[in-house]
Amino acid sequence: MALKPVRSTDASYAPVVLRMDKGTGNISTIEAPTAAAASEVYLKTKSKEGPFSDIDIEEITRYIINDDLKSIIERDITEINTCFNYGANKSTLLICGSIIEIFLYQFLSQSPDEAKGYFNDLKRQSNPKLIDLEIDRWFLGDMLTTAEHLGLIDSQFSRKAREITDYRNIIHPTYEVRENVSQIENLAKISIGSVSILM
Repeated sequence: MALKPVRSTDASYAPVVLRMDKGTGNISTIEAPTAAAASEVYLKTKSKEGPFSDIDIEEITRYIINDDLKSIIERDITEINTCFNYGANKSTLLICGSIIEIFLYQFLSQSPDEAKGYFNDLKRQSNPKLIDLEIDRWFLGDMLTTAEHLGLIDSQFSRKAREITDYRNIIHPTYEVRENVSQIENLAKISIGSVSILM
């Protein structure tokens, strides 16, 4: 049953505890000190503000052939909007990296023989065990190198994308400390711009 946000500002209201369903993203409960505060949180989760509009999402998913990937990219772009609203820069950066990976897989899968041929040439000397590996098993760096070689992306985009993907290791706190990562907000903005370029 859909929740209706309570707009009361009466401070005598007991604390409200609401929770979000991780599977659907729907709000079932929110933890807040008052009903008014719970209402504010609820309304923010329903906000459509963010870097990508519904039209953007609809436009790009038209070109994604794989239905499973289409569902993932719809979910992830919607999640970026939520992260953007709350200033969740680390999450934005990580999800944008995932979206870039989907796009590259889509591009390369449209010319699989050319893509695999170049990939195999790369690996023949460096790591022969990877020859004939399916595209969906490639590392993101290999996808970028191959896509750039085939002219599917330019060197400027490839450079930006590598900057984003290199920092995906910030999922590990020890990496973030060791590498003294301090520009997550800027990287998040760059990652949003890169996804926009791909769109």
